[in-house]
Amino acid sequence: MERGQGERLLEEFPPHTYADWREAAEALLKGRDFEKALRTRTTEGIVLEPLYMGEVVERLVAGVPGLGSRVRGSRVSGYLEKGWLVSQELSAPTPEELNAVALEALQGGQNELNIWLDLPGRRGLDAEQKDRSV
Repeated sequence: MERGQGERLLEEFPPHTYADWREAAEALLKGRDFEKALRTRTTEGIVLEPLYMGEVVERLVAGVPGLGSRVRGSRVSGYLEKGWLVSQELSAPTPEELNAVALEALQGGQNELNIWLDLPGRRGLDAEQKDRSV
């Protein structure tokens, strides 16, 4: 289908309003109560509508993260644009062993290094050495 051809096909059908749809739905319900048959109330008290048209969706989307008073991040897309970091604490007694552990973690999918150094390591000492100043 060529670009724009879909729009031309839709011209054959007049746009309908929510009132048009509701009238047709009530006719199909044959006297049953519209509210009870087609609306669902969740345990949280939220009413799920049987049909969400453009203007309703626009009102609902107005409350997404990053917009209005619901700023939960700097981007509306949140973590979808830039994914979560996978991090796990790593430690090893020597730099060589830490390098091997880090490479294995990175090859396994970890994308952030969280290196834990014990007290001798934080003081620049070999982990096997006994720190007598503590």
